[in-house]
Amino acid sequence: MPFDKIYLDRYGEPVQKLREQSATQKFRLGERYAPPWDPLGRVYRYALAGAAITPGKLLGGQALSGAATTLQTACSVSVASQVGDKRIYLTIVTTAQAASLFTDGIAVVNDVSATPDEFYTFAIKDNTALVTTGTTGYIELYEEVPVALTTSDKVDLTVNPWYNAIEMPVTTHVACPVGVAGINVTSGYYFWCQTWGPCGIMSNSGPLTIGADVLSDVSLAGSILSDTAAVVATRVGFCLNVSTDVYGATVFLQIAP
Repeated sequence: MPFDKIYLDRYGEPVQKLREQSATQKFRLGERYAPPWDPLGRVYRYALAGAAITPGKLLGGQALSGAATTLQTACSVSVASQVGDKRIYLTIVTTAQAASLFTDGIAVVNDVSATPDEFYTFAIKDNTALVTTGTTGYIELYEEVPVALTTSDKVDLTVNPWYNAIEMPVTTHVACPVGVAGINVTSGYYFWCQTWGPCGIMSNSGPLTIGADVLSDVSLAGSILSDTAAVVATRVGFCLNVSTDVYGATVFLQIAP
């Protein structure tokens, strides 16, 4: 589903506005949009909500399990392929995975024939149902594979980072930060997620320091904290302004330009 003039209105805006949600998908997950009218240089990515989301909360990808595992490591190539192929047959590592789960996700191919191993990264166009045995399951890539693959080679699969986005959970981060919503979003709806530029975010650990890095927090869902905190966290940008309320700050997001 490419982002082109078909999906823009007469003013050059996306048919799904930045502050609208939609029950139906109108763009590819991760599709980038930078409003040409915006003097702040903000950037947005198209996302799917994996739970109810409120504005100004830091979001991350959802960790799933069982039949919907978002990560698969060292899947075996089940059928040898040639240079120029776009289809890779493979067997999944855990429970069978649903068709199209990894659409617009990430495939990293480990060519173990090379010394040392060589790694190639691809965007996944689609996938069939993936099973743990046999040779029927495959992923379809957007581009051709530049090397021949044997059944000794391995493939890592990761869903699109903006698939099933949720507010970053407490205690333990289960996925990387992916942005901030500018509206209330219903679970299972599609929306534009801000990933770059000035953005208001909830802060739980203050005071923040203007000009200093800010990190994802693990003590309050969807919040940020100062870079001076002695915790293991992920940098998401730097502080532009500190709210008079301890629970807010203006941050220059630096997640996906």
